Amino acid sequence: GRLNYESLSQQALMEMVVGQMSDYNLNEFKDDNGNFLDLAEWNDVAFDADGKVEAIEWSDTVEENFKRSNEGQILLEWLPDTVERFNLNNRGFEGVLEAKKLPRRMTTFIVANNRLTGHVILADLPEGITNFEVCQ
Repeated sequence: GRLNYESLSQQALMEMVVGQMSDYNLNEFKDDNGNFLDLAEWNDVAFDADGKVEAIEWSDTVEENFKRSNEGQILLEWLPDTVERFNLNNRGFEGVLEAKKLPRRMTTFIVANNRLTGHVILADLPEGITNFEVCQ
């Protein structure tokens, strides 16, 4: 059968989001045996009262005019539909940004200083978005 977004758990969706990252970055989400940690154990992921992913804060600080490379890909299209805030500044991740595939509850999307590609069609952004920062 075909992989279906709606049928996947939040754990599975988040594993898809990070699954193409470099081994170095993936180590943050895995145990010593190489298995993904339970989502509740992931650093800088916040949950709502129902235990659903609400915010992801994976930004970092780097020297001015520095961009990381060889960090792997982040697959934004797999973000759970419950995510409202997503911060990924200065990580150097590759990936494709398609505004129409962002979670519709998204209010904050900050991904400056990565290696994302795509065309941003403002009309495709989630209706309630108030903070949107994308730049090379």
